[in-house]
Amino acid sequence: MGRQDRIDKALRHVRLLLAKKLPKEMHYHDIKHTLDVYTVAMRYGRMEKLGSDDVELLGIAGIFHDTGYIYRYEKNEPEGAMVAESYMRKEGFREEEIRKVKALIMATQMPQRPRGLMQQIMCDADLDSLGRDDFIRRGNMLRKELEGRRKKPFSEDEWNSIQIDFIKSHKYFTKSARKLRNAGKRRNIARLRQMLKKR
Repeated sequence: MGRQDRIDKALRHVRLLLAKKLPKEMHYHDIKHTLDVYTVAMRYGRMEKLGSDDVELLGIAGIFHDTGYIYRYEKNEPEGAMVAESYMRKEGFREEEIRKVKALIMATQMPQRPRGLMQQIMCDADLDSLGRDDFIRRGNMLRKELEGRRKKPFSEDEWNSIQIDFIKSHKYFTKSARKLRNAGKRRNIARLRQMLKKR
């Protein structure tokens, strides 16, 4: 089975898994986010000149990285790593490939402390939207998800301040993400500050 076939099969598997088992209140950590991280991780892998084997593993890790939300919200990464391992063993992936994918998934745990370029790419892919034009829209989905968990809404100012603080404290690890997203992060901070001033 070729690389793209393995990726396509993993995508089909995770789409079905999330459709069946992901809690309905997961408005941000959903299949859209999964597909986003998968696509961006592979894009950054190519931009950083990784070999095709490693780019494939980034894609597989992106596909499985949030499957742990099926089982728990906090510290879900170990669960996601186990889901990936179980699937990869059944599909005949090599031990080294399984070990790398599990480490990539674990690297997304907050606060992010990646080791090596592949893990840095994975972390950057997971938070890519911080520097994109869809940041406010995606942030509102996260807000809805968190409000459901805490059973209490955020005020507009409270949420916008949380978002500003998070973006300001965040740093992309790879040259590719910094090149593509740092200017967008600055724009998003300015947008959020405008929203605070209007109130």
